[in-house]
Amino acid sequence: VLSVYPMSLSPVWNGTIPGHRDQYERMAQSILNGHLYLEYEDVDYWGELTRIMDWSKTHVTSTLHICWAALAGLYYHYGVPKHPLKEKCSGVFKHKVNRRTAKLVRGFDNEFYAPHSRFQEVRAEKIKKVKELEILCDSKEAGVYIVFTKGGRRIFVTGHAEYDATTLRDEYFRDLDKGKNPIIPKHYFPTVSYTHLRAHETPEHL
Repeated sequence: VLSVYPMSLSPVWNGTIPGHRDQYERMAQSILNGHLYLEYEDVDYWGELTRIMDWSKTHVTSTLHICWAALAGLYYHYGVPKHPLKEKCSGVFKHKVNRRTAKLVRGFDNEFYAPHSRFQEVRAEKIKKVKELEILCDSKEAGVYIVFTKGGRRIFVTGHAEYDATTLRDEYFRDLDKGKNPIIPKHYFPTVSYTHLRAHETPEHL
């Protein structure tokens, strides 16, 4: 949920103490079971997560927040609210780099593609009201992608650059197998029609 660099978390959070593996698994399962839809303060592990974020203020060089953790971090540190989407943002979207001189995007093309998979968003107009924050990359379709503090101490990535080539496919068929009606990831299945995909395809064929 939250990546911290350098990886120097205290022993309380390093997973080596008996029982802590179960704690991590419970946190992950809570997200999968729908805590994404709750207000942050109503999430079971919100207190634990905020203690990690507080600890990171003085113990690490920078923090990297990914997906839901990016939204949560923007809210906790800067009061930026999240907003539910009418439908899941799922697919691979074109993004632009807004400031090429930033070290974080050194080596990026002016335009690049990255996957998203989320049910909520943060809005650019809210972020722009916070003087410490800068929107480094965004997308016309997917919205805000990378936000960071101008000193680079906190980084917030709303998408999933870490996804493998098949992750969006696996998520889609996972939800389909559960009887849900998932949105087909956009700009992701270029070789089949969406109608054909719904009616005939299985993960083994893609």
